[in-house]
Amino acid sequence: MEGGRAEHSVDVMKSHPDRRLIDHLEGVKRRSLEKFRSLDLSWEELFGYDENVLEEFVSLLSESHDVGKSTIYFQKHLSGERVERSLSAHALFSAVAFFHRSKNLPDKLRIFGFEIIRRHHGDFRNFLDIEIDEKVLEKQFSAIPEDFLRRYDLHDLKLSETIERIKRSISKFSILGKKDLSDYFLIHLFMSILVSSDREDVVFKSEPLPFLLMKRRRFSPTEKSLAEKTRSIL
Repeated sequence: MEGGRAEHSVDVMKSHPDRRLIDHLEGVKRRSLEKFRSLDLSWEELFGYDENVLEEFVSLLSESHDVGKSTIYFQKHLSGERVERSLSAHALFSAVAFFHRSKNLPDKLRIFGFEIIRRHHGDFRNFLDIEIDEKVLEKQFSAIPEDFLRRYDLHDLKLSETIERIKRSISKFSILGKKDLSDYFLIHLFMSILVSSDREDVVFKSEPLPFLLMKRRRFSPTEKSLAEKTRSIL
C-alpha cells in the first residue's frame, strides 16, 4: 500500500479463481436486469414503486453486491493466503457501498438493498440489526485501489458518516417506518433475483442459460433436451 491506499489494480482483481471481479459484477447486473425486465408485473400497484425506480434498484443492487471483494484482503484469501476472516469478508462492505451509491432511491429501498446484500450468502435472521464493526470496514476501505473506487463511484465515500446514516435510517424505520406485507415479498423477490444471477454467472459466466435461449430462437430436439436437463439441475 502507498499512502494508506491499496496498489492492486481493478484489471487484475478477481471475484472467483477464474473470473475477474469487474466481469462478475457486470454479468450479475446483466442477468438481474434481464430477470427483472421479463416480469410482467404491476410494480407500483404491488409494491408502491415505479418500474423505473425498481430497475435502478436492481441495477445498483447487483452491481454493488460483491464490491467488497476488491480489498487486498479478499484477493489474498482467494489466492490461498491466510487472512483474518473478518477482513476477507465482503458482504457488509458491499452493503455499505450500495447504500452510498443509492442516494437517489427511496429510504426504504436503500435499507432493503443494504440488508439484501449484507445477507446474500445467508438468510434474514436478525434483520435490521445495526451492529456494524466500523474498524474492520475502515481497514477494508483503505485496502481498495483508487481506480476501483472511482469506477464504482466510491471515491467520495465518507465511511463514518455513511455508517452513522445507515444506523439512523434502520433505527427510524424499525420504530416509525410503515411496514406492509408487500415488503416481505419485495425483499425475497429481489434477493432471489440477485442470488440466482450471482450463481448463474459463476457457472455460465457470459453464456446465457440454455432454457432462456429457447425463448429467442428455434432449437433442435437435441438442444431442447439438453436445455431441459440443465433446467432440472439448477
